[in-house]
Amino acid sequence: MANQLKKMGKFGSIGAFVALVLMLSIACQKEEEPVDPIVGTWEYVESTEDFSRTVTLTFNADKSGLSRISYVIYGDTDERNNNFTYSTKNGILTIIIGFEITDSPYSISENQLTTTFQGDLMVLTRK
Repeated sequence: MANQLKKMGKFGSIGAFVALVLMLSIACQKEEEPVDPIVGTWEYVESTEDFSRTVTLTFNADKSGLSRISYVIYGDTDERNNNFTYSTKNGILTIIIGFEITDSPYSISENQLTTTFQGDLMVLTRK
């Protein structure tokens, strides 16, 4: 019986050690921050017979982004790309392009982002 207690003590120590390692690995795992729902690529398109404009905004998780604006006016095309940084807080989207800071109310409903971008109210669709 003493022999059996020694074996159980040895296995009990190993079990306790394994349990301790598991608890420490779980405790040390970094909690993931929730991803901002604005992260992704959004697009707005407007078009008439002689004019079209496509605005594509890409918001990255690291708070950087890219705006692409493509124009077609009477068959001539032009595209402008700008890198930006952004933040969102309490329903306000802040976009910084160069030295220009723009604060705009925004909302997201399903796959639509409604905001003001460069002075225009836009409803963008998630791509």
